[in-house]
Amino acid sequence: MKPRVAVILGPTATGKSHCGIALAKRLNGEIISGDSMLVYQRMDIGTAKPSAEELAAVPHHLIDILPPDAAFSVVDFKEKAEKIIADINSRGKLPVIVGGTGLYIKALLENYEFNTVEECSELRSELEAFAEEHGNSALYEKLQELDLETASRLHINDRRRIRRNGLMKLLFLVCEWNEKVYMLGSMPELIK
Repeated sequence: MKPRVAVILGPTATGKSHCGIALAKRLNGEIISGDSMLVYQRMDIGTAKPSAEELAAVPHHLIDILPPDAAFSVVDFKEKAEKIIADINSRGKLPVIVGGTGLYIKALLENYEFNTVEECSELRSELEAFAEEHGNSALYEKLQELDLETASRLHINDRRRIRRNGLMKLLFLVCEWNEKVYMLGSMPELIK
């Protein structure tokens, strides 16, 4: 059976929290934050985080659960939200998802399936060190060598996306060569 859930989606500071609280009170619900930034503690400015009074009005979930430097992705959101929805439904209550991160909510409602590949933090660090030592243009040139089509869509100074796309292309090549993904101990000659 499909879980029961209500959704209030929209941009920041448009009254979603107020509406969500009113709906949760009226329909015996609990609020699940669908905002990518509200999971972080101490990030109250610019996020329109519900006030202490609003948080006390009805139970809230996925707010202030992580320190600001922790990683949290759409995959993490979907996994946590599915468990919370099941728990709220099992208690005869209505989950009310309130938020403005469309991808998070769409992934949950449309049941996106994500590939799970372990993060290759050592290789990511080496790519970052390479960019620090040789500059963004050198990192960009390496991505061009690996994937000219992707490189043509990125700005030379968009180091984060260049690094991410270069890493993904490299992992794809490793898969082709070895028929599996594994942690790389050092940057392969292909990148150097």
